[in-house]
Amino acid sequence: MMDQQISQSGMGPSGIADSPISRRWPARRIAWASFLCGQGVSYEAIAADPWICSSTASVRRQLNRLGVRIRDVANGDIRFNVSRLTLGTFDAAAARRGVTHTELIRRTVEILGRDAALLDNVLDDQN
Repeated sequence: MMDQQISQSGMGPSGIADSPISRRWPARRIAWASFLCGQGVSYEAIAADPWICSSTASVRRQLNRLGVRIRDVANGDIRFNVSRLTLGTFDAAAARRGVTHTELIRRTVEILGRDAALLDNVLDDQN
């Protein structure tokens, strides 16, 4: 009788919606997995986390259902969007040096990251 009531109402005994996410993943687990995902942690590492303890496939499936994606950070590489004008400027400078615009951007960031005064000058002089 109780099973019929649960399936008809769509609510479990605690009043939580009877969905695959709420049955299998409590809110704290979802929040922690989402946080780790936002930090760029791989699905494999999230699955191995002591608070998650799940399969990689389950982690991927649950986070994808929620629309949570791993931030574009992998092995120290950061991906970001720039305007076409900016990319064109880097493309031209990279072509003059015989490298890709990605390599030139990486070099530029490395140079600026090593010299705080230079970074401050570039940022302060852009106006």
